[in-house]
Amino acid sequence: MRSFFDEYDVPVEDQNSLLESYESGDRWLSMTAGAEPVEVRTENKAGMRSTVSTYEDGSVAVAGTQVPTKSAPTGVGPLSVTGCSTSGSTRVVTYSNCLAKVDNGVVMMSFRFTWRLYVGSSASITSFDPESRNHRCIGCIMSDHRVYRISSTNVRYSATIGLPPGEYLGWMGVRVSTSGASTYQGP
Repeated sequence: MRSFFDEYDVPVEDQNSLLESYESGDRWLSMTAGAEPVEVRTENKAGMRSTVSTYEDGSVAVAGTQVPTKSAPTGVGPLSVTGCSTSGSTRVVTYSNCLAKVDNGVVMMSFRFTWRLYVGSSASITSFDPESRNHRCIGCIMSDHRVYRISSTNVRYSATIGLPPGEYLGWMGVRVSTSGASTYQGP
């Protein structure tokens, strides 16, 4: 957890307080439904475009999507198997094998998806891979994993998270529109 805190500039005194409260069974604000961040910033790191939300207790939630890379201009060449790539024309662009990810230092959830942008008109998620889901849960248990379509522009990954003092349904998802792809999380 400390490396996550260090990566997102959480002061050591806040780190200590957060770890103490976590060990005593308290839930951080970044993991609490309805909590509002006191600071929100956008970062581009390691091929991810992320929104970093910092809460009053010092906890952090990071939600991001992979920054696409252009495929060979001829349309010929190796397909990206590890990242998000783009192909298409000036009117229709396909973003393939994109990673959507959220992380708050305790719970991390992610999956891959492909979406299509009809420039100036609409966007839709054309496919998603439930088998690509990945998660981490420090000091907790995750079960009942599901990756499912909510609409043509929204796909969600949900799981039951066993974290003192009980269980709750946690989720993350991705939405697409003509302005891009963005992730969200809950509660």
